[in-house]
Amino acid sequence: MPKFSLSDVDVDDVYQTNGDCDSDAGCTITVPAIEAYNGGLAGVTDQPTIVFVFPPKTYTWPQDTEKRVRWVGLNLQAASSYTLKVFKSGVEMPALTKTNIGMKEISATVSLPADSAAAGPGYTIQMCVSTGNCWESDSFAVVPKIENVEEPKRKVQIVSGDAEKLKQSPEAYAVYAAGFTTNAAMTLGVETHRIEVTDIAAVTTGRRAQTGMQVTYLVHADDTGKDTRSNADLVVKADTVEVAILSGMSSFTTAAQTSDATVGALAGDDYQDVAAAAAIKEECDAGRCQITSISGDFSDSSPRVLSTSVSVILLISSLTVLLSLVAA
Repeated sequence: MPKFSLSDVDVDDVYQTNGDCDSDAGCTITVPAIEAYNGGLAGVTDQPTIVFVFPPKTYTWPQDTEKRVRWVGLNLQAASSYTLKVFKSGVEMPALTKTNIGMKEISATVSLPADSAAAGPGYTIQMCVSTGNCWESDSFAVVPKIENVEEPKRKVQIVSGDAEKLKQSPEAYAVYAAGFTTNAAMTLGVETHRIEVTDIAAVTTGRRAQTGMQVTYLVHADDTGKDTRSNADLVVKADTVEVAILSGMSSFTTAAQTSDATVGALAGDDYQDVAAAAAIKEECDAGRCQITSISGDFSDSSPRVLSTSVSVILLISSLTVLLSLVAA
């Protein structure tokens, strides 16, 4: 919603009515301050909006530390590119601007160098689209670089769902990644800035109609210094709460307000089927699945190609052939 504040004014100046609101016929109520907002109201199904996944509210960003700004763009079909801008107390920092970000992308790397981004509060990220609309993140603070930070720990989870639908819809991919981030963070009891989804892959097995997805995410150290639990310990905990994460996925994707029908499908049982995910994981653990990343189109990082189980099978097959030739 657009933000505005009013003080020392009569309530009649805030909104206007047309008709008798106490009658059976009712009345219409208009709010001039909102009528003046020509970008549409975020949260209405067909209105364009950008929701920031990172940075979160009250975050502290260490200087000279690369982070990945992540967002969900909804109903932005008319736009052709994003521009990312960094602001300090409302003043743009042009040296940190990134232009011509593709509309399929859902993240971009940003570093705040100490020589230009002084420590202190009042920083925001602004995402603009080529149509002229802009959206701003919550305010965050910049802090001095943190030394000797624990390296992120990688976690992989097999989940149910149709990766092909996510591949065809940038909105659906972004919504799912954002939903998984929040879901995993809440289930693990950490802030969302400690969870970063880095890859979503399609998983197929030899069994007919048995398909699912593999989500890869990183557990980061807490930049705020409030949570001292290690990344390694949290990954161990994550292994024990996979069912809880999967079974609650629809709760974290239904809030997306968009006209994209594929996003609506994410709330279905297909994307939180614990039994289906367990069956697929069993096949993968036995080396009978193929894993193919779909994330290349949605990130400015290098495309990730995963086919772990198949690669192992091919390697074994190649060694068998080689040994046969040597024996002959």
